[in-house]
Amino acid sequence: MLPILRLNGYKITNPTILARIGKEELENLFLGYGYKPEELFDENGQLRPELAELAPRGERRMGANPHANGGLLLKNLKMPDFRTMQWKFANPAV
Repeated sequence: MLPILRLNGYKITNPTILARIGKEELENLFLGYGYKPEELFDENGQLRPELAELAPRGERRMGANPHANGGLLLKNLKMPDFRTMQWKFANPAV
């Protein structure tokens, strides 16, 4: 698992807790959690190749899973006729 933090400094109207602490303290916190702090992007803003290699390929992708993509296991819903569910009133409200 790779935690991704967006430390833009604000959550709704207040700074987030992780945005309030310094970079070194934040890195030490995640090192303590067992994560190795890594930069995701290179100096050109591109995803680092070694991290891109970690992504699953082919049938291992989440979108290729028939349970996740919804297209291969699509079935019609068995719905009762909504007209049998209506309430009948002698004098409807005006």
